Amino acid sequence: MKKVFLWTGCLVASLALVACGDSSDNSESNIDFDEDLSSSEESSSAEAESSSSIDLGLPDGIRAATLEDLEKNYVIEVNKAPLHMATGVKQGLFSFWVVGNAGAQDTGKALVVSDFENGFINVGPDNMAVSTIKVENDKFILNQLQAGKLKFQLQFGVNEDDSLVYAVDGGKFKVAEVEKLAVDKSVVTNAENLEGKRIACKEGDTTVVYSFLKGRYFMERVVGSDTISWNAGYADAHRGTVLMKMQFRSGADYPMWSKIISSKLDSVTIGPVANEITPKVYCESSDFTVPKAVETSSIAGEWTALDSESNINWTWNLKNSMEYELLGNKGANEQKLGSWDVYGDVLLMSVNTMLDADTRCKNGCPAAIKGNVKDLKKGSSFTYNHSDVSDPMIPTKWEVPEYE
Repeated sequence: MKKVFLWTGCLVASLALVACGDSSDNSESNIDFDEDLSSSEESSSAEAESSSSIDLGLPDGIRAATLEDLEKNYVIEVNKAPLHMATGVKQGLFSFWVVGNAGAQDTGKALVVSDFENGFINVGPDNMAVSTIKVENDKFILNQLQAGKLKFQLQFGVNEDDSLVYAVDGGKFKVAEVEKLAVDKSVVTNAENLEGKRIACKEGDTTVVYSFLKGRYFMERVVGSDTISWNAGYADAHRGTVLMKMQFRSGADYPMWSKIISSKLDSVTIGPVANEITPKVYCESSDFTVPKAVETSSIAGEWTALDSESNINWTWNLKNSMEYELLGNKGANEQKLGSWDVYGDVLLMSVNTMLDADTRCKNGCPAAIKGNVKDLKKGSSFTYNHSDVSDPMIPTKWEVPEYE
């Protein structure tokens, strides 16, 4: 049967606005985690406002749920349809499955990115990707999600019996049914077993390399010694399947992947797919030292750099909203806008808008930039060894601006 994928949210915007996101850029380097990032500093960001001081509209006897309250698997109901919800290692990726006959989990699923703040999960085009087999039913919940005709908000709480309860779009709270699944020890079922692992799989002339951090992944396609494309995002293992929700990409790519990875890390299979025999790709695995993470709060803020050769004064605002603005001479020489994040010590930037993209990107421009953050001194300076190849190129040395 045909498998259908959905491009959602900012991924569509990125591809459209840059007008160059289909490029495969051979000049970009392989993912290189800096394992000696000893100078990065822990931040002391302000404490978020607690749920007890916010009116969440919870009935008496119900408190807001936290990640610590969650089991791995539940069954909930949305629009009178049962959804099997998986939480994994609780690093920001949730999945909602429509399970087929005889317990087969191959009908489809939606991956949703959420921080679960105050017990809320918003499900919609801005934070979601859907994979489903073809079902000829307009009311089928995954079809509605895929077509953008449905979005909903889940609110989770804990009642006086310590049971997880949920409400859909502010409706009546119901008890979420805990689902117990037998563990298949032949495959990866816990994403913690992937942390610090690199898996390389040969597919024709291309080697696909997966590198896993805590709740995050990098995927590279390598031909010879050249990385022809890369993407990165959230990763977790739900219901015996390793799921990857792409957030950053160098060129056109799928918004999500479902992979069955053997527990020995020596094979990867696409799946699960209904009524299809999917090929198994044999792989080699290796370990790498997970770098000390650069906290986003340690690097968020305004930075500046002066390129003395081109006489371009650069300003870079890494906003707490996880959006950024990069300007060269106040936008006269360069302007890039998009989202940003840090995975380990790698700072990633999507390029949603770029100055004169139609002219500068006729032969293709990367839709995202990545690079290691080194020598970070909070409130002072850092070095960014990045993959940008545009002209003018982003500086590598950054410091906080001076004010009169």
